[in-house]
Amino acid sequence: MSKDPDIKPRKSPRQRRSQITVDAILEAAARILQGEPRENFTTNRIAEVAGVSVGSLYQYFPNKQALLIAVAQRWGRSSIDKLRQASDLLAAFPAEQIIEQLVDRLFAEINASSQLYRELVREVLAMGLTFLPEIRKAMIAMVADVLRRHADEIIPDDPETAAFTLVVITATLIQSAVLYEQDLIESGRLQVQLTALLKRYLVATP
Repeated sequence: MSKDPDIKPRKSPRQRRSQITVDAILEAAARILQGEPRENFTTNRIAEVAGVSVGSLYQYFPNKQALLIAVAQRWGRSSIDKLRQASDLLAAFPAEQIIEQLVDRLFAEINASSQLYRELVREVLAMGLTFLPEIRKAMIAMVADVLRRHADEIIPDDPETAAFTLVVITATLIQSAVLYEQDLIESGRLQVQLTALLKRYLVATP
């Protein structure tokens, strides 16, 4: 029986120089996924684009799977940070408008890096991972915080469970569209339907 691939980094950078090296490797990996054919995603090509030796790459990442997970986590953390900042700026707005704005910004993030996101979804699902645990927990925590701040406007009275429901529904719909119906994202149709779905679940209408 073959073992599952090691998808964890070998070590974390502790010095500034090491952090710069890791950032260069992850940026190179993302650039290749975003703009080059899939077959170019090799450790040799990543090291070449990053301007480091393959040996330096392997000091931190044991294989391509670990690199993919690291790129996906980096993209996810960045997107969550932007959504959290947006939710803070919109805190005084009605819940209905916040839903519209957050969905709009989520799709803007996806469209801005469409090929990268598509490749990450495809590869992460191929590893048997529906979600990255760290990203799932962070997204649920962010959404639950928004729901708690607007508890007097929304229908569900359990923000943690509601946040879990919202994140799973949203991720599943977007992942399926990315893999099988990309036009639903590019045309904006999925965004319209998802926004309507979330508003009906969350907001009490007169």
